[in-house]
Amino acid sequence: PKALRELKMLGEVLEEKVLKPTNLSGARWLPLHYRALLIACQSYRVFVAHFEEIISPDRPRKSSPTQIGRAKNLLKFMKDFECLLFMFFMCDILHCLSQLSLTFQTDDLTVGEALEKYEETCLQITDLVGDGTGIWQSKVMAALITTPGIYDGVELNNVNATASATETRMRVKEDICSSILRHLDDRLKDLSQDSILAQFKALDPSTWPNLDHHDFSSKKSFIESGKQNVITLHKHYISIFRWTNVSVESLLSEFVGYKTYALSRRNIGLRTLFSDIVRTPNTKSKFPGLATLMELYLIMPISTACCERGFSCMKRIKNDWRASLKTPSLTRLMYLSLEGPHPDVFDARAAVHRWWGSGLRKRRPGFNPNQQEVVLEDLTAELHEIEGSDETGVPLAIPS
Repeated sequence: PKALRELKMLGEVLEEKVLKPTNLSGARWLPLHYRALLIACQSYRVFVAHFEEIISPDRPRKSSPTQIGRAKNLLKFMKDFECLLFMFFMCDILHCLSQLSLTFQTDDLTVGEALEKYEETCLQITDLVGDGTGIWQSKVMAALITTPGIYDGVELNNVNATASATETRMRVKEDICSSILRHLDDRLKDLSQDSILAQFKALDPSTWPNLDHHDFSSKKSFIESGKQNVITLHKHYISIFRWTNVSVESLLSEFVGYKTYALSRRNIGLRTLFSDIVRTPNTKSKFPGLATLMELYLIMPISTACCERGFSCMKRIKNDWRASLKTPSLTRLMYLSLEGPHPDVFDARAAVHRWWGSGLRKRRPGFNPNQQEVVLEDLTAELHEIEGSDETGVPLAIPS
């Protein structure tokens, strides 16, 4: 607490806002590490000044040898040019992964959106290999061009890196990016180009080739695009199509008609396009087989974020102080917390009135809030009538 208080006081002197460094131990390691590294990058000058103050011999309150040794090691790391670039490189890496993680935490995520974000993240991480720089690395390089050897008012060590140091830095960046890409490919292999989920991209108008109505080869290429994916989907969901009596020939015929229908609607978004087709009886009857695939696309679970969110909600509601909640009550409270309206827009009067009159015995004998409202309304109406009929101009006393 004393060190944190000193850090905040130092930030006030330097006119910079210092956020509290977060704990790295937790179940959700990605946001914790990214938040901690982000604080270190944003408040870099304050942390360096804080460690310099700890090791200063003129400090009024002497630090322990352990604190001084730890501060010297951290200060040596933060003022080293290569270490600074590595710290900001990891901040760029965690930024890309955190955006992917936030996308998978949304409730209404579809297959196409997940695949698009996954491919975007892989490209962003690949771009960081070698001389590629992200948002935070670009910030450091721009500052070093303006003030060589100095970043955020801090003079760096080993700025003139040797060729071997540069080669080592590039090799480390490549190893980290390759390891992350391999892990993502193994973890999200169901979203790869060869998976059944990726076959749904054939229904996305944005993936179709451009159509030239005056070119026969362009028309042929446009019609044939995605047919093999549709055949693969029909083969995979053959049990459903047998039950709905949809053959592969009829599905391909629907697909050609669907291209004509969706070509002029490619700007409204795939989710909106599928929802409109499924909810409209005319279009659903026009594309019965494709409507089945669209329903599967819209309801297919991509992540377990909603389940994890439910566990967190249950732990938040049924705590040590409310451990005797029964299952029906807990279910209702969890449903209100997850699916209910926001408290700012919820009108609780109907629920309160129902609660008041649903008990087996009176909540407060001799008191009825509904009857009191009726009496107040009748009294107000009588007062308005009296004021309207009075001609003396003498103000009337309103009973309390």
